[in-house]
Amino acid sequence: MEKQLRNYLEKVFGDGVTITARKAISLPFFLMDNFSFCEVEVFGQRFLAMIDKALEGPVSETTPAVLAKQIKMVADKTDFPVVYVAEAIPAYRRDRLIKQGIQFISPYNQMFIPSLGLDLREYLSKVPKPKAGAGKHLKPAAQAALLYMLTKLRCGKSHITDIAHDLQYTKMTISRVMDELENAGLVETEPVGRTKMVALKGKPREVWERALPLMQTPVRHTYRIRHRDDERQYTLAGETALACQTDLNEPRALTIAVANEEIKRLGFEFVPDGEVYVEAWRYDPRLFSECGLAHPLTLFLRFRGDHDERVQIALEKLIEEYPW
Repeated sequence: MEKQLRNYLEKVFGDGVTITARKAISLPFFLMDNFSFCEVEVFGQRFLAMIDKALEGPVSETTPAVLAKQIKMVADKTDFPVVYVAEAIPAYRRDRLIKQGIQFISPYNQMFIPSLGLDLREYLSKVPKPKAGAGKHLKPAAQAALLYMLTKLRCGKSHITDIAHDLQYTKMTISRVMDELENAGLVETEPVGRTKMVALKGKPREVWERALPLMQTPVRHTYRIRHRDDERQYTLAGETALACQTDLNEPRALTIAVANEEIKRLGFEFVPDGEVYVEAWRYDPRLFSECGLAHPLTLFLRFRGDHDERVQIALEKLIEEYPW
């Protein structure tokens, strides 16, 4: 990884780069086991590169919040700015690192070192930019259709009429949805007779990462209700579903999810101190549920803005273990 870092920096800055290994740092064993360190000098400006050994392969499970604490432990032992270095950092994770104020280098992707006045992104892989007319967020119907394609179809082409049938969309709705997704650079369509074929514009994980800035939580409202005998016939969601799919401890209160338009018809008894949480979703959670649990991708959208460190650790593990 040190060689890759050197090659990248020399490609960006030319000959004005010096890298020397640094071993004499008094740090806890777990930090020395998980990271290697080297001093980097770029045109007279120096920083300590904290190279993630785990990220020389699969993505690390360490959350940005935990990583920020680890970097502070290292920063307390050196006079130089500390810069996190990893080989493969997904776009959504880079955004979270920036929000945590973590300086980092992902060779040939992005260099974010504001303490040295560096924020270089020109080596990012080019991805389609949303076309004019694409909104800030996908509309619920479009987000549901994209999630359906990511979770149920994944690869290959499909008739949009088949997708409309499964999602119970009208011909007009599915047409608008596909236009929205195509304008956002997430799918591509092909006319076939009187209908169209549609496919993801790239591999599922690539499309997912491109779509993340346009996607929002599926939860529109959260209510509390009294226990009822049939509560487990609904999709388990929230921390209940997250705990079922990760090492997160099971919460005391059960969380279920239903489509927002069904919330009144189901006859729930809403009370401020109810024992069960009901999430009213923008679309039917059953479309993506697996074994009665909210789908991992929908859970990620639900919790990615949550500040609970326990939840973030579980969430990051969940998304990185997802079988793309």
